[in-house]
Amino acid sequence: MVHQGLTTKTFNFLLAEDGSKLLYVSTLDLTQDPYARNMARIKLAGRPVRGNPQGKVTVVVYDDLECPFCARMHAILFGAVFRDYRDRVRFIYKDFPLVESHPWAMRAAQNANCLAARSDAAYWEFVDYTHAHLSQINDEFAAYRQAPGKVEHPADEAAREIAARRTLDLGQLKACLKSNPSSALEESRREGESLGVSATPTLFVNGQLIDGVIQEPELRALLDRALAEAKMPAAGDTSTKPR
Repeated sequence: MVHQGLTTKTFNFLLAEDGSKLLYVSTLDLTQDPYARNMARIKLAGRPVRGNPQGKVTVVVYDDLECPFCARMHAILFGAVFRDYRDRVRFIYKDFPLVESHPWAMRAAQNANCLAARSDAAYWEFVDYTHAHLSQINDEFAAYRQAPGKVEHPADEAAREIAARRTLDLGQLKACLKSNPSSALEESRREGESLGVSATPTLFVNGQLIDGVIQEPELRALLDRALAEAKMPAAGDTSTKPR
């Protein structure tokens, strides 16, 4: 049995009689498609989408906005990969703030969701910003903790500036944050835990779970395989590219 934060997992092993070898045993129910079962358990309604909203391949990322590994994965996802796959794949983020180790992750997620309630574009701009400016926000958060009430929380400041740039109602944003919208975040985290998520980033490519940061070639291979299974052309194949 392994404890990870609030999550407890039990693993099965076979140990050789002489103690020389250990075999990890994973149980799969072959009467069901485990990937389809995973996708059916992930709630996507209302989540901001990047890429093709009707794409037959869905990448779901359980993400923590304060996580440095998430920042690396975000840069891989939304660089050349997004450029090449955006017409046939949809990308969706779910919240999985690791509050035990990341003190501003929950507040950032609250800001992200308050922006998402008003503008998908504002949501993605905020997610891009936090992942790209992690060190800066960490420094600003340290200053905030030294002078609470005198210095604006860096996540609040970033969200406010994005909302102002996009001419969103700042009063509505403040009201949303004041209501402390954490229940949806906690529900998202419980959902992830039920699917086996214990750390971030965790990706699901059409339901296939991938732990941690994966590099661009591996990600492209996963997407191409999922597209082939969906009878869609791979990236770079323009002969049957959807119009």
